[in-house]
Amino acid sequence: MAEFTRCRCGPVNLCVPALPRSPSNAHRSSQSGRTRDHWISRKPCRGTRRQVDEAHGAGATIVFRVAEMTEMLAAALSGAGLAAMPCMLAEAEPRMVRLAPDILGNHPVWLVYRREIVAEAPVRAVIRFVATVIKDHAVLISGETR
Repeated sequence: MAEFTRCRCGPVNLCVPALPRSPSNAHRSSQSGRTRDHWISRKPCRGTRRQVDEAHGAGATIVFRVAEMTEMLAAALSGAGLAAMPCMLAEAEPRMVRLAPDILGNHPVWLVYRREIVAEAPVRAVIRFVATVIKDHAVLISGETR
């Protein structure tokens, strides 16, 4: 069986974006910062994602459970509800605005590869490329506001 090596490249931070003046953010509670209406969740929902959903989507009806982040973004763009998603995904979409500047949580980003192939020049080149891209986009990945 192959042994794997993993390298932590940093966190991907989560925020809650929405469409300006959308039905999903019109029902937002001004006191608690939680939505009372519709929430889009991830399946499976565990770890940091579950904590964020429970804290910020409490009292909301889960209208979708999605498998992919692109599905979550598409559902939010359609006005289906609010969702905690990677800031870098939401901020790349000009139609979305962050409901609050807070970072709600984060997920680690790992580069995983088979230990025996790291000696291969193309593999080392990919590892360097991924590490460079993550470093070059650290502000976007961190979720710092625009």
